Order: sequence, then C-alpha cells, then structure tokens
Amino acid sequence: MMITIALAISITLMYSAPLVFSALGGVITQRSGVDNIGIEGMMTFGAFGAALVGFYSNSAWLGFLAGGLFGMLLALAHAYVSITLKGSQTISGIALNIIGLGMSIFFTRRIFDGASQTNVVPVKIPKLFD
Repeated sequence: MMITIALAISITLMYSAPLVFSALGGVITQRSGVDNIGIEGMMTFGAFGAALVGFYSNSAWLGFLAGGLFGMLLALAHAYVSITLKGSQTISGIALNIIGLGMSIFFTRRIFDGASQTNVVPVKIPKLFD
C-alpha cells in the first residue's frame, strides 16, 4: 500500500512540474498585460527542440539552449500576430497550442522513424556541486 502511495505521489510531482512552470509563466505574462494562452504549445515545441538538439549533439547545454530558442520562435509568432497584425491574443494563443503540439508530433515522427516520442537522449548532465 505504501509503495502505491509513494508511486502515485512521485508520478504526480513528475507530471505537475511542467504545469506549474507554465502556470507561473502565465501569471507573469498576465501581470504584464498579455493574454498568452499558447504557453503549453511553446513549451512542447521547446521540449522537442531540446530533445532533438540534445540527441544529435550529445550536449545537454546545447539542448537546453535550443529548447529556449524553439519556444522563443513560437513566442515571436504570437508577438507578431498580436502586436504587428493587431490580432486577438486569445485566438493566437489557441492557434499556437495547436501548432506547437502538432509540429512537435509531426517532426518527431518524421525524424525518429515514426516514433511518437524522441529516442533516448544519451546525455550525461554535468555535476554542478561535489
């Protein structure tokens, strides 16, 4: 019984971390006056970019930077539609959720031979402290 409870708690914490980070990002953008509903799509596309670059470069740091850059691409698209084209921030965010999730799955299947997830990234994360 205790193993089941411990497993449930660990899985809950594992899957809730990205949701907590996206919620914090949503709070920050909302406080700045931007309605950014597309955070989940940006995070998914960023995770795809991090896994892709980390897999092919065997570098955790390059994967980390690429994840930020891939997410930033969708954020720039949101900014362009919202600011330059004066589009609705809500509609743009919903579209980015669909685009980010769809492109991540599409490119993952094209690059990794039909797999719905990326291959295991053989990267050793360097120790920061002894």
